[in-house]
Amino acid sequence: MRNLFESEARTEVLSRLEKINTQSQRQWGEMSVDQMLWHLNRFMSYAFGEFTVPFRGNWFLKTFVKPLALGKTPFPKGRSQTPAEFKATGKYDIENEKKRFIEYIEKYSKSPDKKDWPLSPLLGKFTGENWARIQYKHIDHHFRQFGE
Repeated sequence: MRNLFESEARTEVLSRLEKINTQSQRQWGEMSVDQMLWHLNRFMSYAFGEFTVPFRGNWFLKTFVKPLALGKTPFPKGRSQTPAEFKATGKYDIENEKKRFIEYIEKYSKSPDKKDWPLSPLLGKFTGENWARIQYKHIDHHFRQFGE
């Protein structure tokens, strides 16, 4: 399973990012392209400890959903449990969000040895590898949502 600690995975997502623009049309869901990029950036900023979110998970999520979320199967289309802190509700500058995205992707290249990763708000304890994997899957899911 690809993850953002891998150079090839980072190169791939940055290449796909270049193709996303204000004309990109969603294939499913409710977010606009600028909201999708903000949403991805928000998840990455959380993983780097830039803000905190209370744990809202439970035994079922940690035991059964976590292995699926970290596995090889892509995330399904449609809504999932998204904590309010990660829901994009405004209009965002797409170029600014793309710059922020690139900065976070570059942070992953420097973070494989980082030890102090936060809990996933829904799935519990995560290693750096878990964060790098789920971020890749999350990015892939939303890029596919917009045809990339």
